[in-house]
Amino acid sequence: MILSAKDKKIFRVILFCLIIMECSGALSGQALKGSKWIGGGGLLGTNLDLEDNNLTLGISPLAGFFFNEHWALAAEANFTYTKVSADVHIINYRLAPIGRYYFGGKKRSRFFVTASPGWEHSSLNLGGDQSITEDVFTYLVGAGLNTWLGTDVALENTLHFAGRNYLGDATSSNYRELLWQASLQAFLPPEQPAPIIPAVGKGAWRLNLEASGGWSNSGADDDYYLSLRPGLGYFIADHLMIGADVQLAIARNNRIIDGEYYARYYPLPNSTRWQPLLELGGGTRFQFLADPPRQFDANLKAGTGLDLFLSQSVAIEALVYYYLGRVEDKASAGPELLELSLGIEFFLKDNPLFKKGKVEKKPAHKKKRRKK
Repeated sequence: MILSAKDKKIFRVILFCLIIMECSGALSGQALKGSKWIGGGGLLGTNLDLEDNNLTLGISPLAGFFFNEHWALAAEANFTYTKVSADVHIINYRLAPIGRYYFGGKKRSRFFVTASPGWEHSSLNLGGDQSITEDVFTYLVGAGLNTWLGTDVALENTLHFAGRNYLGDATSSNYRELLWQASLQAFLPPEQPAPIIPAVGKGAWRLNLEASGGWSNSGADDDYYLSLRPGLGYFIADHLMIGADVQLAIARNNRIIDGEYYARYYPLPNSTRWQPLLELGGGTRFQFLADPPRQFDANLKAGTGLDLFLSQSVAIEALVYYYLGRVEDKASAGPELLELSLGIEFFLKDNPLFKKGKVEKKPAHKKKRRKK
């Protein structure tokens, strides 16, 4: 595996950004006994331009619990259903427990080790009696670092060794990979202040991060890949936010730069945990393939949704989007899509990436005048 000069430069930029995020902020959160670890997402969509009745459904919840300051146990489930046409559909589901041990005491950054065995089943129905089924044993072991950015939000970096062993008479081949991932995680403390006031006021920030990279031997040749998708939004006024999500992705013969830009409005006061929203935006995609031509695409989107704030900073979000000219490969997706998505969103009243430490000034002592 040999990285090109351009790939090395991109990798250095990504690494620098992550180091800045790790070194920013102040100690304001920690995993305590009784803390709850939540994550996951969901998707329901259809391509309005395809003649066949098609559907994509996916859900991947994660829930965990801290038995003390060191031990945490969670469970993750994934289910996807894809209807390509009236006769062809694909079903895939996976179950996996996750165990973690955290080192050290009450510190802003804590290392951990983790392990996650799992089982996965997939079924491809081609119509009639034609079908292909596979069962897979999956495993993942590794180590990571959590850095708390708020009372219940942590930046997570992990390095895993993962593999897939196909069971029975499966036609697919076993493979292994070395996997790096970075993301934001929600660790809700045992007690929440009452009332919960959502961070949707002027000066608040929305943060998002999805990153992964590694080496895999799943194909004929070993391959590397790297993907970084940071998101940042800022409330320029109470209830009004502007922001962008950007994706940088590289592989052996492919480079992609995606941008999604949006404006979002929350009409209700922040005295309620249920926050409906309206969103307008668009996106661009630049794709640089090993063989010309290079590709460019753009889209527009409009949506509405609802945020349920579990704390001041963490919300479960449901969004319904209509895409016109979506940023995707047109061979697999038409220009019009309708989509419902579920996920965890992170809002910080003070963004630790830009927060400067304040030096408290000592009050000046007034000199007493002597009486003549």
